[in-house]
Amino acid sequence: MNIEKHIENLRNENKGKSFSFLAERCETSVEAPYRIKVAKPLRGDDTIVLCLGGTGGDKINLRGYNALLKKVAKFVEKDCDDEAKVVVACSEFGDFHNHRLARKALHYKVSWPKHYEELKRSVSQKYYKETFEPKYIDDIFKEVLEKRIAGDNGKRLELELALRNIRRVNIVAHCHGSYVAMMLEEKLGKRMEELGYSLEEQNKVKEHLLVVAYNPDCPFVVSEAKFVGIVSSQDRSNRYNNYMKEWLLMEPKDFGVMYMPSKWGRTFMCDRVSKDDSEQIIKIDENFDFLGREKRKVGEHEFLGFESDESMSRSAIMLQRFGANILANGVKNSVIQDEKYAKIPNIEQLAVRSFKDRVEFAKAIIVGYRLEQKLYKVDKKKIDNYANTRRSIPTVVLD
Repeated sequence: MNIEKHIENLRNENKGKSFSFLAERCETSVEAPYRIKVAKPLRGDDTIVLCLGGTGGDKINLRGYNALLKKVAKFVEKDCDDEAKVVVACSEFGDFHNHRLARKALHYKVSWPKHYEELKRSVSQKYYKETFEPKYIDDIFKEVLEKRIAGDNGKRLELELALRNIRRVNIVAHCHGSYVAMMLEEKLGKRMEELGYSLEEQNKVKEHLLVVAYNPDCPFVVSEAKFVGIVSSQDRSNRYNNYMKEWLLMEPKDFGVMYMPSKWGRTFMCDRVSKDDSEQIIKIDENFDFLGREKRKVGEHEFLGFESDESMSRSAIMLQRFGANILANGVKNSVIQDEKYAKIPNIEQLAVRSFKDRVEFAKAIIVGYRLEQKLYKVDKKKIDNYANTRRSIPTVVLD
């Protein structure tokens, strides 16, 4: 079935509620002129790379999802393993899911529980269910994760089998997609509890879910998954950051690439993505090419990919390398689950594929440690004041 027709059918079925489905790349045809089609149903033991984009809205941004899918699929085909299927979750938020409010609520839930409860009480019943438990996340969970912990009989699987199945899932997320990944992790925990997995078993299974998240808009420091942030220190799009990120926005520094350990949320961060940080005045007239993206520098927030660009800084290219390594090594570990259970690698094993990578990773750890020591000497009230002022500035967001 043509993918546009499939979307129209889902809109009619869901009657304003959010929904999601998986899509995959294919050969060009009359039914698939853009080389994207509805994905075939996944088995519980398939090795996959699931793409969770930052796009969404009232209508599915099929062009955006296709671009993300193509970028990741091209890398996986070249650098990973043919056994890995690459799919993208195409999501439509419908009439009742406020995605900005949902992300804000998750940040509040982790950092300011009292304000989180106040926020929940402020949402009308009409939007409540879809804002806090949107159907599109449930759709993705059922398509990708539920069958990896439960058998066809509805009962729990043996722990080792569940571990192997979950370890075959690798997620690449951007911005809002990282929020989706955390919500999927939350659903995974709730479903395992219903199935009778112990808390220790739940944590062990979640730990084997790999998420490579580019500029994530979520409090992933509390994630129990193997959640790794790939971040630009000068990305101003996310409203809620930790002290390190807000400090570097307040006082930008040239530090190259650093690694921040799990207490900060496993994060690789570069000083800036674009090597040209000068302010440019762009004249927009009747001759301006709005679609000429190849002529523009890579954005600090939009940065996601596996091929360097001439506008990228040296530190961004190294950051890109770390992200690519993590995905490639994650898929490699997924594939060998067919032979026997293999524990997910630690962060160093995921981040390096050569001796040079190992040296750069060691340098990133040292840079992160030194910046952390400097941060401790900064007045946190000053950072708080800056962050609050930054959040109060009105912004226009183009979905």
